[in-house]
Amino acid sequence: MFSGESSVGPATAAPCAGAMLVGEGLTQREVGDVAGISEVTIRDRYTELLEVAGVMTDGELAGVGSG
Repeated sequence: MFSGESSVGPATAAPCAGAMLVGEGLTQREVGDVAGISEVTIRDRYTELLEVAGVMTDGELAGVGSG
């Protein structure tokens, strides 16, 4: 799924994806600040995470969750 990448990205993407799915106010910036990674990394990993899980397609994710 995330071959060759640090496990920090997917680990921080999971709470963001979960928060987005249930409508909670957790932002990528908040998680990124705590984890020390960029919002872009989190966004890329949660997009992959949701696609692999079959929750949402790439088209459905376009422009979602930039907060």
